Amino acid sequence: MSRGPEQWAGLPLAPSFATSEGEIQKYILLGYSNPDPTSLPNALIYLVPIERYHASDSSRPTLLCSIGLDLLVPLSKSLYWSGDLLHYDQLEDLARFCGPLMKQLSQPVPVPLSCRPGTSQKSKPDTGGQTMDGMTYRDALYALLAKWSGSRQQVQNAIWRTTPIA
Repeated sequence: MSRGPEQWAGLPLAPSFATSEGEIQKYILLGYSNPDPTSLPNALIYLVPIERYHASDSSRPTLLCSIGLDLLVPLSKSLYWSGDLLHYDQLEDLARFCGPLMKQLSQPVPVPLSCRPGTSQKSKPDTGGQTMDGMTYRDALYALLAKWSGSRQQVQNAIWRTTPIA
């Protein structure tokens, strides 16, 4: 999914957090660089609930993400041009974040290029796009995730003040 200026990155958070309902929940920070038509990055960062699933057999545990409009906790807001006005639109953020994610999740898991017969090169994302500061979109997205991961209290505050979107 990380091709061109559109980049995805995830970072599981080690501590658990208290939800507004008083339950204990673990989250992954999931970020998406959402470039506007001028190719400037417009990053969207969400907390996505995760759980560790242990099957009844001796297989390795699996990390499951719960992606639902009522479960996502927004940590950033994108700005959108409407004529000469710059505005925030929560539904547009959700559409740009969830649309490609849900589309990708509905597809069969692709075979990596390095595993396909007749190919010897690994598929690499195009990370040539840069922010106005000269950082690649991917590096800028990782910097935002690192910022949020280092601020436990800000993350907890965002969880407590978030009301379900749907």
